[in-house]
Amino acid sequence: MRWPGDYPMRRLIVLAFLTSTGCTHLQLERFTTKQIATQTDIYYTEILNNLAMVAKYPGSLPPFTLLGTGQIQITDSGSNTDLVNPNSVMQGVVSTSYGVTISRADQLNWTIWPISDPDRLALMRCVYQLALGLSPSDCDSCYEKLRKLLCPESAGKTSGTPAHLSEDECLCCAIPHGWMNVGCKRDVPHHACYVGHYRDTYVWVTPDGLEGLTRLTLTILNLATISYTASLAGPPGPLPAPVPPPPAPSILKPRITPFILSPNVPAVPR
Repeated sequence: MRWPGDYPMRRLIVLAFLTSTGCTHLQLERFTTKQIATQTDIYYTEILNNLAMVAKYPGSLPPFTLLGTGQIQITDSGSNTDLVNPNSVMQGVVSTSYGVTISRADQLNWTIWPISDPDRLALMRCVYQLALGLSPSDCDSCYEKLRKLLCPESAGKTSGTPAHLSEDECLCCAIPHGWMNVGCKRDVPHHACYVGHYRDTYVWVTPDGLEGLTRLTLTILNLATISYTASLAGPPGPLPAPVPPPPAPSILKPRITPFILSPNVPAVPR
């Protein structure tokens, strides 16, 4: 007579195979690739949502959040149940039951860093207004600050590269126009690549406008990850000391490091 425990043993072998490290490794690789791809989608959607907010209310203050470290966790678990009911009179097995439970838990998350510095948010707000063709307020002098920040006069002069663009041309490249569409939900076409909205105002991008969306996203990331330096009108909060002053009065200077996980804590230039 075949012992009934042979079947649960086979199930255990299958369970061990399914939960092997190789299977988990492949799943982890797929999830990692997918999570990396979400970084661009998150930034694109965040930029379009902020543009929709400014298009709806030009005087609003759009937020912005940086993505920090990402984490992917895959947990495989399994259990086996084997129950045998013997018959003491017949000296045999009356009934058997067995079961196998397999489960997998996936956790994918990003660490976010909300921008709370007023100077950064004011410059980002100015960028959104200029991208939409609006006139920023003169209270913050953000237009002149953006010219000095995004198109410094010394750019391209120290290297052997060809002549650099003028300040106006450089600013147009950093803050492009005419690549987005603004309207209601019913106006969004089916072939739109990315769509953002704020209440009943929608902003979308078609394939021919991805270049403009990418350039504007890079500009916002530049402002979000830029490092502070001392100036005549320095930003609020503690500043690293000692820091040499910039050649011209300004609130910000181009970043030294390509990315800062703590955007509200200034980095000392090396």
